This record gives sequence, structure tokens and C-alpha cells, in this order.
Amino acid sequence: MSYTNNQLENAINKGLVYLENLLTSKPWAFSVNLCSRDRSLFFEEPENMHTQHPEAFTHFIALDLLGNNFSKLSRHKLADSLLNSVHSTINYFVNPTLFPDEVDTTALGYSSLIQSHLLKADDVSEVAQIVFSNVNKFGIVEIYFNNAEIRRKNKICACVCANVLRLAYLLGEESKLENTESYVFDWLESGNWKQGSLYYPSGFSFLYLCSNFAMTNCKVQKRFRPLLLSALENSIEDCKFPLDYAQLLLTLENLRAKNYSKNLLEKLLSFQNVDGSWPPDSMWGNTHGRFYGGKPLSTIFAVGAITSAVKFS
Repeated sequence: MSYTNNQLENAINKGLVYLENLLTSKPWAFSVNLCSRDRSLFFEEPENMHTQHPEAFTHFIALDLLGNNFSKLSRHKLADSLLNSVHSTINYFVNPTLFPDEVDTTALGYSSLIQSHLLKADDVSEVAQIVFSNVNKFGIVEIYFNNAEIRRKNKICACVCANVLRLAYLLGEESKLENTESYVFDWLESGNWKQGSLYYPSGFSFLYLCSNFAMTNCKVQKRFRPLLLSALENSIEDCKFPLDYAQLLLTLENLRAKNYSKNLLEKLLSFQNVDGSWPPDSMWGNTHGRFYGGKPLSTIFAVGAITSAVKFS
């Protein structure tokens, strides 16, 4: 089925209304609220174990993907809450005593704040150096900062590295992370991306996060774009869940490639619920095999992907 522009706009508007109603209903309303050991349970069964701690991470994603699409009031509320949570390095949770700060949330947070023009590059320079210098003996960015407890040291995740590289390219300091970029490139070229990474179990998340920095300039585009396109073309048939379709569609738009956008767009739209949301799905997990997600996360990515596809069509 082909969708008209009016149908696409209607789907976007319904999704935005759903999200904005959540945002006005309570603080940190986008926080992931479902947990399961089986990602398919998010989509197939509504009763999953709920998590209870509000987190900032999903809200940075919302700002990044939809900041310019929210109403002025909703954007102001989202921006205020996030800016108030930013001091130096950034914690995944709103309550920073629950978990140590790490480079993933810090990089994503500052990248989204810069892209949304809520902070300037100079505002981020000092904390960025903390992130970029947090490397192992091979020069690859580690997830947790040096003051983390011993059991968290020496952990590397290709998706986390991709988020850090995006911040580095935004600040024009990618030369400080050449070994990290080579690690991400090898992860892509070797096909390891298909198995997911330490905290991101889906390979589609890696392709999306990698594409966020891969078009920054001609040099990195020439290196990454052909491999990203090849990986995408060979994996479309493996899509199962809402976030799979949304992240591949976003990857295509980042790469300015339209070959498969129509089919992905139609499939993604077919998932939308009557209330404007998308079925719950998960993007990240922990090292104990648990997946975390929810409807807001799926809806943010779905609306962001459709908006992006419409914008560049």
C-alpha cells in the first residue's frame, strides 16, 4: 500500500500528540518502563516486568530526533529538564547515585544539546576532553570513566564508540579518536555488527549510530558509506520489530539513499496504534541478558524516522 502525504502527516501528528501528552503528564515520561529477557515479548505481550527509575537517556534521543517537531511548549519543557540534569559528565539515570556516569550518555547528551542549539561547542569542550581521553591502552574509548569500580573497567562497546565519534566530529576533534574510529570500522567491515554490541543487542542500532557520524565530511563518508550501504542492503529482510524498521529508515536517510525507503516506511506505518503510539520495543540492555524499552522509545524513533523520510523525499 502507498501512503499519501496527508496520511504521513497524520501519522506523524498522532505520534507527536501521543508523546506530548505523555510529556505533560509527568516528569521524565519517556523513560523506558519495560524489562524482559526476550525482546519479542515487548512486541507480543503487554505484561513485562516494569523498571521504576526515571532516566534521561531516552529524553536525549527525543530531543535529538524530534526536538524541532515538538510544540514550543513541549520542546521548552524537554530542554529545561535536560539542561538541568547536565553538570559535567552525564548519568543515564535522573538519580545519579544509581549508576556511575559513562561516556555513552555523556556523548549522546551533549551531541543532542549541540545539534539542538541549546549549547555551543565551547560549552562542551572541557567535558569532551574527559570523554575523549577515557581510552584503554589501545586508544579505544572505554564506557566507564577511570573512577568507576574495578568490575566496570576495560569495557568497550562499538555502539558507544559510535556515539562518542559523533560528538568528536561535531566538535572537529575526531583526530583524537583515530583508534576508536578504526575499531568501529573493523566492527562494521568484519560483520561483527550483526551480533549486536555489549549494551546494544541489535545490529540495526549499530548501523544507525554509525551513520550519525559517517556523513560528517567527505573523508569519513568515503570510508564508511559503501560498507554501511552494503550492510543495510543485506540485512533488510532480517527486520522484525518496530525499531528495526525505524533505525534502518533513519540510516538510509542519513546516507541519503532512497532505494528501500518506501517499503520500510510502509511497514513502519503499519505498526502504528490507534492512539498514535508504536508497540513497545527495546534498543539496549545489560550484560545479564535483559532488554529495556517501552512505547515512548518506539514512538520517538518511528516518528523521527517518518519525519526524516518525508523531509528528504
